[in-house]
Amino acid sequence: MSRVRHRLQKILTALEITPEQFFKIKKGKNFKPAKKREKKVLINKDRRSYQKNITKECKVLRSMRRMKKISQDEASRLCGYSRATIGHIENGRIELSRSRIEYILRCYGYEYSEFEGNMSKEELRDSITDYCFNKIEELENEKLELLKNLLRNL
Repeated sequence: MSRVRHRLQKILTALEITPEQFFKIKKGKNFKPAKKREKKVLINKDRRSYQKNITKECKVLRSMRRMKKISQDEASRLCGYSRATIGHIENGRIELSRSRIEYILRCYGYEYSEFEGNMSKEELRDSITDYCFNKIEELENEKLELLKNLLRNL
């Protein structure tokens, strides 16, 4: 009997009607079929891929990918995703579940505990290095030479 119910549920889902609506039809009551019902069509701004919600998780995944010196395209290939997927994830256009995060981390060669450690940091390593590189590019030649000597002695 449960096989019949399961099959009926599949049919009702395909027809886009509820069991209650099915029984109304069965009793001969008026009912608007799916084609006559109003359908909600999402506009682009309502779709997740058109929204940018860059969470801390997105930033940490990006930072960890960059620490391994993996490009977005290479990361997508490592994970078996289409070329642009990692870019969409890092730009907040794809929602992240814990299982997806764990899978990406495994593909990058990290443990989830390393991800949690980075989540607890106030500032991520790649944002610090980006800041330093920008400052270095702004330096005059004399100051750049001083910085070079300072770094050599670290």
